[in-house]
Amino acid sequence: MHSYSIGFSEIAPAIFWMVLLAVIYNSRRKKNSGSHFRYYMPNLFAKYLFAIAFAVVYLGIYQGGDTFSYYDGANSLTQLLFKSPDLYFTELFGENGV
Repeated sequence: MHSYSIGFSEIAPAIFWMVLLAVIYNSRRKKNSGSHFRYYMPNLFAKYLFAIAFAVVYLGIYQGGDTFSYYDGANSLTQLLFKSPDLYFTELFGENGV
């Protein structure tokens, strides 16, 4: 089993998108005056909280799993693309043999 660590390069894009979406959703909330829109931002932050909690549990307790294996495979393919593009496309469009 692999040991995974999370660095700033993995966290920074998530923080960027969370802030950007919060700004967009907040402006959307201000444009709408329905009584149910008072729950709009708290629900967004609850969604953020539970997504982060899920990720922490998945990384901490399960120590990776299929999502991290997929990420490792995608990184391998990306490295192959830059090292040998012809082998990359052969692997990408080739037979799915074992």
